Amino acid sequence: MGLDRVGVVLVAYASAATLPATLDALPADELGAVVVVDNGSPDDSAEVARAHGAAVVRQDNLGFGAGNNRGNAELRTELVLFLNPDAVLARPDLLALVAHLDAHPACALVGPLVRSGGVPTFAAGRLDSLATEVRPLLPAPLSALGPRRRYPPSYARTGPVGYVEGACFLVRREALARVGGFDERYFLYFEELDLARRLAEAGLEVHLCADAVVEHAMGASTAQVEHGGSSHLVASHVTYLRRWHGDRRARVWLTCARASWALRARTGRLDPARAAALRAAGESALRA
Repeated sequence: MGLDRVGVVLVAYASAATLPATLDALPADELGAVVVVDNGSPDDSAEVARAHGAAVVRQDNLGFGAGNNRGNAELRTELVLFLNPDAVLARPDLLALVAHLDAHPACALVGPLVRSGGVPTFAAGRLDSLATEVRPLLPAPLSALGPRRRYPPSYARTGPVGYVEGACFLVRREALARVGGFDERYFLYFEELDLARRLAEAGLEVHLCADAVVEHAMGASTAQVEHGGSSHLVASHVTYLRRWHGDRRARVWLTCARASWALRARTGRLDPARAAALRAAGESALRA
């Protein structure tokens, strides 16, 4: 179960403040490789990564999925750990993920439990339907009644799930190649859901491993993106729904989302300019 079988890919954008803790927690001297893909950072993320022993690839900011694909292309290891630059995974937790893949041949991808500030947060969920995606847009109390895609933070059951959160997961490189890697149409968000669906189509499983935990400083990376990346979230949501549920359902979701944004803007809970930007992002994704 040597860790030299594992290569690590981190995609960094303005991540100089969080990279040291992330890189220092990794057992770099045991790993096959640690690659940081610097997506055109405006800070000294690349220099920080080099100072902490990582190999660095620099490119324009082509998105999270494209960065992961670029980092993966640098590796020759059997297993790849995709890790956010604001997430800390200790050696025992990485060993638990490797052991889980070794014990479950049908599992292609495994993720740990996730904590933020020591508090359990979302780590996995079931595959989506239009109902799971519309539910959060409904006004209370209706939104409490619909099906939920994400399992609650208290969920800690080892075994198959629909998907795991993208901040940290370990995957077999052969399986990743079989399904074509990350879909680069997603600039940010929904990459892990799309990948999980393609793995399922290939007859492979995604698991949660409750014996491993990653500490994720949630929002530290997306805070560097305008408006926390919310326009990218909307665009990726529409792109994902079009791919897996068809244009009609994507349009239904966007219609519901526009109504929700309009209501929030009228009641002062959403800046009208931000609501207009979200509408534009969704409509642009529908036309793509």
